[in-house]
Amino acid sequence: MEGATDFGRCAVLARIDNGLGIGNPEQGTAVSVCRDPRAPRRELWPTHRHFGACPSG
Repeated sequence: MEGATDFGRCAVLARIDNGLGIGNPEQGTAVSVCRDPRAPRRELWPTHRHFGACPSG
């Protein structure tokens, strides 16, 4: 799971579903909650700030 090495524990709580059966890059993407960060938030944020399946620049 992405982010698992930056946190003590992560769990997938849901998957994105637009409910319309329309495919898009986010459809089926895991929604996770991660706890017990292994570094300060200011150090982790640059690599975890994008929430979508298609990161930009």
